[in-house]
Formats: sequence, structure tokens, C-alpha cells
Amino acid sequence: MAEGAAFGETTDLSGCLREGLAVQATCGDFEVMCPGMSHAWTQAGLSVAAQVEGFCDGVPGQGGGHGHGPVAGRSL
Repeated sequence: MAEGAAFGETTDLSGCLREGLAVQATCGDFEVMCPGMSHAWTQAGLSVAAQVEGFCDGVPGQGGGHGHGPVAGRSL
């Protein structure tokens, strides 16, 4: 999703996540592809957005424990 990545280059992780949630909020009830497309848009943006100190603090890791999990394939 080139548009998501382009947006991500202009903001940080928080801004990208906030905008991704706003994009998803525009999905109508019968737009079956919209949630997946907005997820892909957000992931593309998060993969290039500027880091935010403590962005994932308190978020459970992938193993079910607490810690820092990857965001869009990146270690924070």
C-alpha cells in the first residue's frame, strides 16, 4: 500500500496508528474488503513511520507474556 507508506514517512507510529483507525472507521457495513485494505494501509505506514519512545510499553508480546512485540515486522 504505497499510500499508507507515503503517509507513514510523514508521521510517527502514533500518528500512523491514529490515521489508520480513522481510515478503518470509514468502512461501511457492506464493504467487505475495506477492513483488510485499511489494515494493510496501516501496516505499510507503521513499517516506515518514525519511532515513538514507549509506543508498545505494556502491550503483551506474541508469546502471551508482557513485553515489546514487533510492529509491522520491526523490533522497537
